[in-house]
Amino acid sequence: MNSGYETCILEKNKTTYAVPSENSAEQLLSVELQYDDTGLQYPYQSAAKTDADYYWESLAEEDIAYLLDDHYMLPWDELFELQQDTEHQPVIHLLNLPPVTTLYPVIRSENGLSDSDFQIILAGWCDKSGIKHKGAVKRTGAMITLDGTEYVLNEATWKLLEKNKEFARIGDKNELINKKYWAQISRLAKKSTANLDEFLSKTIVLAPETLQLNLRKNLISTESVVEVQPDFEDSPSNWLQVFDGYKDVQNQYTVSLPEGGIAHIIIKPKVKSVLHEIKKMPNRRITGERAQTFLHNPFAQLGEDAAEVVSPKSFDDSKREAEIYSYRLLIEKMYDERGLFASATLTLQEDSEHEQAPIIKNLESNEHAQHFIKAYERPSPVFIWAGYSVDRSRYLDEQIDVLKRELAEIQHYEDELQAKTVLNLANYSYRVIGIGEAEKLNISIIQKDSGETGWLPENLMPDAKTAEPELQASHEDDSNEDPAEDTLDTASIAEKKKKSTLLIASNIDEAEFTKTRSSQLLFDNNKRPPARLPSSFRSQEFGLKQHQEYGIAWLQNLYQFAPEHIGGCLLADDMGLGKTLQLLCFIGEYLETAKVPKPILVVAPVSLLENWEAEIYRFFSAKFGTVLSLYGDNLKQRKIPKTLISTELKNAYGITNLLEDNWLGAANIVLTTYETMRDLEFSLARVDWSIMICDEAQKIKVPTAMVTKAAKAQKADFKIACTGTPVENSLTDLWCLFDFIQENLLGSLNEFNKLYRRPIERKEDLNHNILEELRTLIAPQVLRRMKHDVAELPAKHEVHDCKNIPISTLQLEQYTKVLHDFKQASQQGGKGMMLGLLHDIRMICAHPLKFQGQATLDASPKAVWLIKVLESIKQKNEKVIIFTEFRDIQVFLKRILSENFDLNVTTVNGDSNTNSRKGATRQGVIDKFQATDGFNVILLSTVAVGFGVNIQKANHVIHYTRSWNPAKEDQATDRAYRIGQDKEVFVYYPSIVAHDFETFEIKLDKLLSSKRNLADDMLKPEVDLKQELINSIH
Repeated sequence: MNSGYETCILEKNKTTYAVPSENSAEQLLSVELQYDDTGLQYPYQSAAKTDADYYWESLAEEDIAYLLDDHYMLPWDELFELQQDTEHQPVIHLLNLPPVTTLYPVIRSENGLSDSDFQIILAGWCDKSGIKHKGAVKRTGAMITLDGTEYVLNEATWKLLEKNKEFARIGDKNELINKKYWAQISRLAKKSTANLDEFLSKTIVLAPETLQLNLRKNLISTESVVEVQPDFEDSPSNWLQVFDGYKDVQNQYTVSLPEGGIAHIIIKPKVKSVLHEIKKMPNRRITGERAQTFLHNPFAQLGEDAAEVVSPKSFDDSKREAEIYSYRLLIEKMYDERGLFASATLTLQEDSEHEQAPIIKNLESNEHAQHFIKAYERPSPVFIWAGYSVDRSRYLDEQIDVLKRELAEIQHYEDELQAKTVLNLANYSYRVIGIGEAEKLNISIIQKDSGETGWLPENLMPDAKTAEPELQASHEDDSNEDPAEDTLDTASIAEKKKKSTLLIASNIDEAEFTKTRSSQLLFDNNKRPPARLPSSFRSQEFGLKQHQEYGIAWLQNLYQFAPEHIGGCLLADDMGLGKTLQLLCFIGEYLETAKVPKPILVVAPVSLLENWEAEIYRFFSAKFGTVLSLYGDNLKQRKIPKTLISTELKNAYGITNLLEDNWLGAANIVLTTYETMRDLEFSLARVDWSIMICDEAQKIKVPTAMVTKAAKAQKADFKIACTGTPVENSLTDLWCLFDFIQENLLGSLNEFNKLYRRPIERKEDLNHNILEELRTLIAPQVLRRMKHDVAELPAKHEVHDCKNIPISTLQLEQYTKVLHDFKQASQQGGKGMMLGLLHDIRMICAHPLKFQGQATLDASPKAVWLIKVLESIKQKNEKVIIFTEFRDIQVFLKRILSENFDLNVTTVNGDSNTNSRKGATRQGVIDKFQATDGFNVILLSTVAVGFGVNIQKANHVIHYTRSWNPAKEDQATDRAYRIGQDKEVFVYYPSIVAHDFETFEIKLDKLLSSKRNLADDMLKPEVDLKQELINSIH
């Protein structure tokens, strides 16, 4: 007789599979597949690791797989979770799984449910048409072998077979056990589309795990009674009748179905416990005080198992549907000195024969009263307030109508006052000229006109009709913003409800607003006054660099002319020079010395706001002013609910975002985001700020952006734009920043284009006279210091002999083929294919083994060079940063570094601090690397080099793959080359060369070098070199 279950195979199964590479070419990797009933297995390797070894190692680090003695173990259930995880899709092929089977299990039964030898048998496998597979089949865990070929099962089928195997192992069966297991197996069989025999397909067994307690309100004599009706999913219509037919709760019920047939209902222990408590209720009914207690907290009466069997939500739904246990409600209102409604006392009297003390509730505000009315008018048969069911009555209807009229009177009064305050232009800066729908501005004059090529060649450029919105959107670099909502010239705005905004003198076509500047602003470097530091600065613990003291004195010198003779300044210091600390000292001294200090506004991305707060607490004592972080939960608590926004403001102007009155409280310094400044401009722009700081001010460089307009609308005595890259795209960036800090100093944008931007960017200014005139004009209000000029740092050396690494034969073959494909795609206009092939060309230079995994390491000359260089660095006992943004190269480098240097190299990607399963934050990983003595290597992605990543313990920086932008590449290098570095820093740009043509890496290196020479000049736009490289190939 068939045993009813599959024999557990104890020996490991081993198979070698051919696995395709990520490239379209077929790459064969010899990988041994091992598994048993528990899961996949993989041998642990301490040396000579492959990419698969590193992947298994990472799975163990994330507690997905387990390291057991000499091998890893990945349980089957974890494998199925991995298959659903999109993050693992690029590398899951390293597990070397066979294909998923297309067959379905055939399930048959022997004997009946009441028999002790009842069995559920895996009788074979069939295809979708039900045709049974006739060959040999063997299963181990989630793997099956069909005629010598292995396949992996889907999750539903694996769970079905495991549950069936569990049932088969039970030796002492009875009818109850048989029914319980069939209830579970039948659900799984349905999910896996298993082929069932006639008996199993018609045998209904239910084993409910949860109950729905339906409630019914009855009236017996003068007593309100609640009847409890236990029910469950798929229950037969006559289930309750059968349940009531027994005095005690049964372990199982057999229910004859009205439509014919029989349903077996198995009652599990926890469900039985709850049903037992219900049985204790006479006829499943409860009355009086006990009923009230039950309705408020049924779990106290139904026992400790009830929390798992009955969901609170379903019980609340039952109460609402039953209209049970109501109260009579009386309203007593109080009025203020104006005769307007102020508050109300609600008296709830239980509607029952039992004398109960009344329940007192209060309506303490207009908002509370509005919520009360809304709850009463909700289209529901039951009025529930504060958890109590209230009887509707004519008295309540009349009281609600009166209260609505009284609240409407208050709302009208407050609406008029609110609207008058918001719409009064006298409450804003002089630059605000109106309130209304944002005007459509001419953006053609802000487009880059440098004569240089764009991002892509013409055949890849978007249509002219869509170019302008894309130009604007490209400037709005923030994941929390929708660029389409942040620009004024977007077609989608017309489709949305029109919203008013603060209209400012744009100064684009002509200068509509001018801020006069004093002619005596120049800072005398020889006779400059010393910086005045606030007493709150912890001077005994921390000292300032000379350039930082200079910066503070410079700011204080300019501020003495504000606001009459100067509007602000541009602080354009190189990163890593302590701009935030300089600004905080400036702020702290102002707060301590001003006769009547006004509040200060700091606007920055969220990540920088957190840094601002950290530096305040680190460098200053509690005397430093009161900080309000106006973002996140703090912002939510201070916003007026939309229901309390003036009807006039909402309907006539579309204004729905306002801060409550007195939102500022006792705060001296407000930290907020650019998005909050934009969305809450009608509140923030009414504050009389002393100082306004825009950190990372490239956020306000687009004249047509809503966030730029909101910044320019702020009413501040002294505005500071803080950015290390004042000009990124064109000189329009500079105009926009100065239009923020000193309106009309550079004229209208139209005039600025004619006088400065076009001659300079079109290279018509051959003698640089116009450029120097522009420098002289802005100089009094600009402070820019580069690290190499003011920071006391060791020398930085670029290593040049790494730029002549000869191309290998394999690379040459791959390069020739892809170059042919690229030119062919260009002729056919294949936009996406050209970009993909450009990426392939990059990879051929950096990682040719990606396309030919069986090749030896000699085929990757850059990797050979890396090993030799690291050997030399190891002799000096120094640390190395290797930059590459590509994960497959990271895996490759981890392997060769482990094989050659016995290093367990850490990789830091942009998401390293967001994955809690990794157990360590990004900074924690870096700190551990820095704390390790001697030679070590860390791999960094270019997306991980943002704010707060400092690795001064490393003094060798290798750009294994290059950035498109020289400024971004230098920013990556500056992770090591910054204040705190005490060794000479060596920078490597390894490049593959060919004797008869310029390779991609040589072209890119030359372009980056030519642009890098201009990097220190803030009047030179940043560049992205994809376009020029595509053109050079095209």
